[in-house]
Amino acid sequence: MQESVTWLKSRSKLWVVGAGLMAMTIVGVIDFLAGPGNEVPILYVLVVVIVAWHAGRAAGVSIAVIGTAAVSLASLRFPVTASQVWSGAWSAVMGLAVFLILALLAARTRSLQDQLKGKVRELIKAIEECQNATDIAQTTRTKLGAYVDTAVDGIVTVDDHGIIDTFNPAAERIFGYHAHEIIGQNMRLLVPPPYRDQHDRYICDYLRTGQRKVIGSSRQVFAQRKDGSLFPMELAVGEVQLGNRRLFTGTVRDITRRRQLEKEVLEISDQERRRIAQDLHDGLCQHLTATEFASQVLVEELTEQSLPQAAEVKRISTYISQAITQAHAIARGLEPLGTAPGGLGPALSEMSTMVQTLFHVHCIVKANGSTALLDQAQVTHLYRIAQEAVTNAIKHGKASEVVIEFSDLGDQIVLIVEDNGVGLPSEPGASKGMGIRTMNYRARLIGATLEMHRRPNGGTRVALSIPKNNRAATCEGA
Repeated sequence: MQESVTWLKSRSKLWVVGAGLMAMTIVGVIDFLAGPGNEVPILYVLVVVIVAWHAGRAAGVSIAVIGTAAVSLASLRFPVTASQVWSGAWSAVMGLAVFLILALLAARTRSLQDQLKGKVRELIKAIEECQNATDIAQTTRTKLGAYVDTAVDGIVTVDDHGIIDTFNPAAERIFGYHAHEIIGQNMRLLVPPPYRDQHDRYICDYLRTGQRKVIGSSRQVFAQRKDGSLFPMELAVGEVQLGNRRLFTGTVRDITRRRQLEKEVLEISDQERRRIAQDLHDGLCQHLTATEFASQVLVEELTEQSLPQAAEVKRISTYISQAITQAHAIARGLEPLGTAPGGLGPALSEMSTMVQTLFHVHCIVKANGSTALLDQAQVTHLYRIAQEAVTNAIKHGKASEVVIEFSDLGDQIVLIVEDNGVGLPSEPGASKGMGIRTMNYRARLIGATLEMHRRPNGGTRVALSIPKNNRAATCEGA
């Protein structure tokens, strides 16, 4: 296609040159017939300019030379004198110079015009592309704005100084601030103590080291509303680079209702535990006790009659006594704590005894401190977490030894359960049992931090830490 266009352009120039030659011949004949003094140089000029304009500089120069020759021939009359020759030669030189100048000017003007047209076309194309890009960007911004404004979750963006840049309507509903109140303020306003003073340091540490702790992941934290109340929320943080600006986008979701449901489920579970413990104590244990008493009476009667069945019945009575002991231990494990706070140590000791009695697993309790500063709900949740960890170690970890360590470190209370079993699954996230979920629920309800990992020498380590006077614990029903 390009070769065809080039061929047509080259042919069109030839046609222009041919037409120019014909026109120059006609003008020369007319000029010759008109005789000396009646020349029409303007016609030569028009031919030269037209050919140079349409066919280019080379064609214009050629026609200018031919036109000069035509003018010179048209002005000749015979006989020719010497003065006429010199005069004609001078006129021819001047005419050629004029023709050449006009041809070059016409060709250059046409070239500049073509270049100008090309630049104008490029400019128009660039403007159209820019307009299309602007329209696309505007459409994208409109869509993104609609997505952000209609999102169910709160979306908050902050710069690398912790200053809030955007605050969508969902965030307004969650935190109680209007966008115009909070934009331009530091993110610290939404963070409760004691984490508020550390918030700016988190950003500085990330910018300095590049190590991600929160960015790119989701976690559950506590936040603070405009009225000062605390509430649990799920936070996912992302990072975006806009030109020379670095922004952090936080997607927040109020999980107060979820926490309430978790609390209700655990309360129902604890109520069911208490009911089963009561049934074991008042029903099964009483029934077994009566059976044991009857078997002992039967042993006495058989012994008095010197019957050999007395030893067999006595052995059955011993089994019944052991069953009563185990039933009492199970009932006590289901409802281990009294109404007074601070009963975690004795309850853990009883758990240790029950584990060794029922499962024949060596269980050690190391207590260093008191839970006097914790309320009854926190103590109960600590016990249930320890109980679940021990159960998992025996049932899933096949452990033969379990160590329960309880310590008061001054600013926080730490509970550690270690075993020598097979350990957690090596693949992250492979262990998703209900027991582990329940442990996490309980830890979140009391504002504690729960960590579980494989021990280097085998087995599992479960570590829970709860700050003293933890305000998060007051947000259970928030």
